[in-house]
Amino acid sequence: MAASAAEEIRQDQVEPREIRFARALESRGGKIVHARDEGHARDLLVDLLAGRTACVDDDPVVRTILGDAAVVDDPWEATVGVTTALCAAADTSTLAHPFDARHRRSTGLVPPTHVALLPVDRLRDTYAEVLQELLSVRPAPSGMRLETGPSSSGDIEQIHVRGMHGPVELVVLIVGSCAAEAEASGTQAAAGARQTDGEPTAEPAPPETGGPDAAPTEDG
Repeated sequence: MAASAAEEIRQDQVEPREIRFARALESRGGKIVHARDEGHARDLLVDLLAGRTACVDDDPVVRTILGDAAVVDDPWEATVGVTTALCAAADTSTLAHPFDARHRRSTGLVPPTHVALLPVDRLRDTYAEVLQELLSVRPAPSGMRLETGPSSSGDIEQIHVRGMHGPVELVVLIVGSCAAEAEASGTQAAAGARQTDGEPTAEPAPPETGGPDAAPTEDG
């Protein structure tokens, strides 16, 4: 058992935070989207918001990626709330949200879908690191929330209900994703290989005749 624990620790040390975060989030019913950079994130966000009404945080990360997309101010009129997060824990997929005038509680709580834009450098290894960073925010926020997946609850009869106290759907869009970059590189390499495979093979040139070393012919 000690060997298994040591192996698990070593795995955590080698495996990228992004991969661990994605696995933890998906195990809790959340969805993960990987973006190579801000431009790629903007395209993916456009797809996520297609046909929906969004309200957003007044945050530099959100404004940059959102671009000119139309939004509403009242979260009760929105079907999607778009926020960022102060940081997130790879081991538990927990997002930390401090609240202030630009980051309202209602943006990520009222709409049935919450989309969190998370720069990859805001990922931390552990839940303890996230708590430490959250408690270090100055000036002290008016409130804070820790979000580890879609809102989930159960009653005394052990009936599991999604969306009881918040969004029924949580999507985390990781910006600057190594996984997305690797996937893009793999796709380009595969396309190059297919193109190479499709090229005609050059035939060897026939030997020249008539030179000084050529064999004599019957007419010679």
